[in-house]
This record gives sequence, structure tokens and C-alpha cells, in this order.
Amino acid sequence: MTRSKVISFFSYLLPIVFGVYPLIPERHENLSGVIAVICSLGLLICHNWNLKRITKHHVILIFPFAVFLFSAILSENHTLAFKKIETMFSLFLFPLIFYLGSNNSNFHKQKRFFFITYYLSNIFFCFCSVFIFSTYVNSRYPNKDANFFRMALQENQFIGDHPIYISIFLSIALLIGFLFLRTLESRRLKIGLIICQCFLFIMIIILMSKGVILGLLSSLFILFIYEFRVRKRYIFAFLFGCGIIASGILIPSRSNRFAQLFATETYTTLDQNNSTSIRIGIIKCDFQSVLESPIFGYGIGDVQSQLDSCYESNNLGLKAGQYNSHNQYFFVWLSAGILGLSLFLYWLYYYLRFAIKSNDWLMLAIIILYAVVFLFENVLSRQSGVVFFCFIINFLMADKIIETQLVNENSKKNAKKI
Repeated sequence: MTRSKVISFFSYLLPIVFGVYPLIPERHENLSGVIAVICSLGLLICHNWNLKRITKHHVILIFPFAVFLFSAILSENHTLAFKKIETMFSLFLFPLIFYLGSNNSNFHKQKRFFFITYYLSNIFFCFCSVFIFSTYVNSRYPNKDANFFRMALQENQFIGDHPIYISIFLSIALLIGFLFLRTLESRRLKIGLIICQCFLFIMIIILMSKGVILGLLSSLFILFIYEFRVRKRYIFAFLFGCGIIASGILIPSRSNRFAQLFATETYTTLDQNNSTSIRIGIIKCDFQSVLESPIFGYGIGDVQSQLDSCYESNNLGLKAGQYNSHNQYFFVWLSAGILGLSLFLYWLYYYLRFAIKSNDWLMLAIIILYAVVFLFENVLSRQSGVVFFCFIINFLMADKIIETQLVNENSKKNAKKI
């Protein structure tokens, strides 16, 4: 095989692997990270180990990993600290992969291939989920409410992933589907795609991950305004209509996870069966812990022990080691102090600014989705969250960088001809 074919092979391997990522069982998701390492080494060898000049852009992209690595070094519990660093290695790996492959002229085709594969994988996942729901039996959930559907997927040996991350995958597929609707010309394909979009929306609603749904609504608002140029009042009407349909038809009257938000007892007493109530207690400990060490934090390996100590002192009754900060921003602050949080926020802002400058509204919508979910979940502390997040964000960024490079090269060629 020629060097160009080898580069093309490694470049297509990642879109294939992450295109079917929603179908990979949680216990095997670490294989995607292994394949990513193989791709980076393959690209590095193909480039004869010659790295391009490191720029400010590449340094900024690895800010979070550098922050967490420094925090791990300062931690007292080095075993736990470097175990978390191993989980978060994607924060360093994926910027490197797309940095090495940034001269790939076929990247745009690979992007479309990934979108199609990823969308179809999520639709197939929905069909599999319907079958699982029809065969799942659990005496703890006699009513087919959100808890029934969530546990049916979480306890399945072929899935086992947390409903929050499943909802994130489905939400990103829904966003991609709206872009497909704009480009399709065939009426039959459009009707079929609309049905698929409804299927995805229903699945997201019945899993009822509140933070993800809030993030999805925010990202849809951004996508409709900038990509489709829809007036704000029509968007509000559409989202309000979806909310009415969901609350009136799809959301069950019993064990309604949204109803927890409006119950007074959610904010006064801790209920182990109320996820919102548990999160309120956790956030209070997050805030309390931050106030005790706002400048330097505790080190990434010692955050959990600090939180466990707070849970115990406040009589929350939460099992030690089981409940993290459930807020990505607080986790960074607790791990690396105010400087670490500042660098993390700048890193997130850098991606947002890049998406806006390059008019990539899908990338902007996906970043908004994650930024909102970060308020309710430590996405970057879990393999299912950090690996796919790092892939999709850097993948979309690399596409725009390559597109800009090709435009500049063509401009120079045309200028020489003149």
C-alpha cells in the first residue's frame, strides 16, 4: 500500500468506529480509544515522525488535559488520580490525531460518511431498544415509566450504558438529522427522515434525562436560528408545542422525573428515589467544598474523598465513592482550583468562537448541548462521555480547518496562473 492509501485507511477507520459508537456495549467502549491510539501512531509513522510546527491553536486544545495532569501530580491519592487521567486521555489524543491528519483532502467525504453511519446506527439502536422494552421484566417497575425504560437499557448485557449518555448520542443524531432534512431533495426520503426524527425524539423523551433534554432544546434553538434562519417566535412556538405533546402524551403521570423539579420536598429533604433531590444535596456539597479551597482545589485524585466527607458530615446518606460532583465545572474547580477552571472555560469558549467564526452551526449546537449537560453531569470523567465528546468536537473542527486550507491553496494556485 502507498503512503497516501495508508493515511486514507487510518483516516476512515475513526469515522467507521465512531459512526457505530452508539452500538458498542459500554464494557467494550475502551476499544475505541485503543483504535484511536493506533490511528495516531499510524499517522505519525506515515508522516515519518515529522511533526508540524506547534501553534497556539494546538496548545489551547490540550488545556484541559494539561490542567488535569498537573492536578494529578499534586494529588495525594496518585492511584485514583492517574486512573482518572487514563480515562481522560482522549482530551490529549484526539487533538493530536486531527492535528496529524490535517492535510487530508478527502476529509469532507469522511465527514459525510460518519454522519450517515452515525445516524443509521442511532436509528438501529432505537429499534433494538423497542425490542428490549417489550421483553424486559422487573418487579420494581410494574409501570412502564421512565425508570422502567432507563433500567431496561442500563441492565441489558449488550448495552449497559447510562441513559444520560444514550440520550446525548440520540440528541446529536437528531441534530444531524435536521441538517439532512435541508439537503435531501427526494420527497420520499424526507418523509422517511421525518419519521426517523420523531422516533429519535420519542426515545429521548421516554428516557427522560432532564439535563440532556434541556441541552437539546438549547441546541435546537441555536440550530434553527443560525442554520435555518427561523424567526425566534416560530422556534419558541415549535419547542413549546413539542413540550406540550411530550408532557401530554409521552411523559407518564407516575414517576415523572420532570415533576420532581416542581415538588417542594425536592429542595427541603433528600429523597434517595428522587434524582433531582440527590443532585441538590450534591451541588450543596460541591459549593461548600469549593469555598473551603477555592484557589488551589484538592487535586483530581482527592476530590471524591472530599465530597464523601461532605456527604457524611451533612448526613446525606450517600454511599462513599458512588456520587461524584455531578457538575463538570465544579469538578474542574475542585480538581485544579480557580486557575484550572479559568483555563477550562477559555478552552470551551475557544471551541465556541471557532464554530461561530467558521459558521459551523452544527458544531456550535453540539457544544451548547454539552455545555448545558456539563451543569448536571461529569461527562469528561466517564469513558462513554469523554471519548465521544473529544472525537466529535475535534472531528468537526478539523473539517473546517482542512476546508480553509484547501480554499487558501486554490486561491494561491489561481493567483499564480494569473
